[in-house]
Order: sequence, then structure tokens, then C-alpha cells
Amino acid sequence: MIIKRQRCPWAEQDQNTRYYHDVVWGTPIIQDDEIFKRLALQAFQSGLNQRLLLRKEQALNQAFKAFASDQVALFGEQKVTELLTDATLIRNRQKVLAVIENARLLVQLQKRQIYLTNIIWTEGSSDPQFNDQQAIPAFTNQSVKLAAELRQLGFRFMGPTNCYALLVTCGVINGHLTTCSRHEEVAAQQKLAAKRLLVAEKKRMID
Repeated sequence: MIIKRQRCPWAEQDQNTRYYHDVVWGTPIIQDDEIFKRLALQAFQSGLNQRLLLRKEQALNQAFKAFASDQVALFGEQKVTELLTDATLIRNRQKVLAVIENARLLVQLQKRQIYLTNIIWTEGSSDPQFNDQQAIPAFTNQSVKLAAELRQLGFRFMGPTNCYALLVTCGVINGHLTTCSRHEEVAAQQKLAAKRLLVAEKKRMID
């Protein structure tokens, strides 16, 4: 007998959304460049349909050098013009510039040993136990606080709603419904991520 995988309702739109839901969305991330990638994609998605972003993601990933912050930080005006003429991408000048400026900022922060990983995981993970899609908030006190901190550092396109989405997609908040097969998986992955973060922090203190 084949048991159907239970998913959050929004994930059943097509093959792209199912893959994104089952593999990417909510899987805890504790590497700066992976978090930067989610931050950049969140900026590109702002005001747009998620399905559109998923269709564009492969082209964006290629154009932005897999969102390696040190490489994106080197993009100049000629590269911006090139990106804005590529129909496979999301051609919004303000978003493109924001991603490049955010990359430059991240590189500078890392030189000062300030990391996105530590910033978004400061208060640890949380599991709010949603059982209804309509009950999921657009933002929370945690995302408001994160947005204020990121904006103070100089990051762009980081309002409370974008930051809430960032916290969920990076696995800091378990956004899967309790009826979803991924909910327990993400909860277990959050515990593992917490242990790895603790080990990394101890190593950094020793070094």
C-alpha cells in the first residue's frame, strides 16, 4: 500500500513547489552563504508569487554565482546592466542592487567576525505548532527584532515579513503544519543544527 506524503497545502501546486517544500523549505541552515542565498531570493520574491521565483531560481543561481557573497560583492555596473537585460531573471534594478550591496556588506561584516548565521539563530529555534495555514502570521516579534537588527547593520529589503519568511525557510522557525510529514523532520533537524552551532561557537572561542 502506498502512503501519500502529507504536505502543507500550498506545496501541492506543482512539482516545483512539492520539491521545494520537501527538500528546501524549513531545512535548518547554519552556513552564511546559504543563508545569504535565502536572503537574496527573499528580496527577489518580495511582492511576487513564489511559483514565479521557483521557476526563475535556477537562472538566478547561475547568474549570481550560486550567491557566493564574495563573488556577488564584485559585481559592477556593467554586470548590473547585463543582469537587467536577461529575460530569464527577475529584472528589477532595486532588487538587483540590493542583493549586490547586501553581499558587499556581508563580506565586510565577516571580516569583523559578524556572521548571518549567529544573527538569525541568536534566540535559537522555535516550533510554534501551527495546524491551520490561516493561523500562520505574516510576521512575529522575533522577525520584527531581526528586521530592525539587519536594517541597522545596513541590509536592504529586510522588513518584518521578509524576515519572518527568512527565519522559516532557514529552519529557525518550524513553519510546517503539525499535520505535515516535514514537521517532525524539521524539528529533529533543528536539534541537530543547535548542537552543530554550539560546537562551532566553542571552536571559534578556542581559535
